[in-house]
Amino acid sequence: MVHLDLCKWRKLLIKKAVELITKLFVFVILYFGLIRPIQEILLSDVIVPEIHSWSILDYDVSIGHSQDDLKIESKSNRFIDTRISLPFNAYYFLAIIFFYPTLRGTLPAFIHIYNLALIFILPILSYSLIGGTHWLAPLINAHEMAYKALFLSIGMLGLKDFFSEN
Repeated sequence: MVHLDLCKWRKLLIKKAVELITKLFVFVILYFGLIRPIQEILLSDVIVPEIHSWSILDYDVSIGHSQDDLKIESKSNRFIDTRISLPFNAYYFLAIIFFYPTLRGTLPAFIHIYNLALIFILPILSYSLIGGTHWLAPLINAHEMAYKALFLSIGMLGLKDFFSEN
């Protein structure tokens, strides 16, 4: 193992910090400037109106959206309020940004496949919850919390790999 002198170490640290700040800047611009507005338009103009047109929609169920989350609520508290994030959300892009130099391998492949699967799984779960399968609400909420924790952890692994590169 080669030890770096203090000057080289500082230069390397500054270089890594600038790269990290650049990655975070790209994430903020890409996600909040492009992807999140598209998700909000999808929710407000396509998804929520389509759900309101379903014949299974109960008078007790309230459907709405908040930024990039779909909100499903029961007016009479038959189930807990549920927020469903769309696939390919901020947590996905944050994890991808940190793995950008090494997008090959099993972990980035898992990230992509999992989000692609959510495109099919989340509508089925939402339809079932709205249709009366109220026991799904805690499972959906637990998935949302686990998803966020998992993708933040994956992002931290990407940061670890980022800082351990020479």
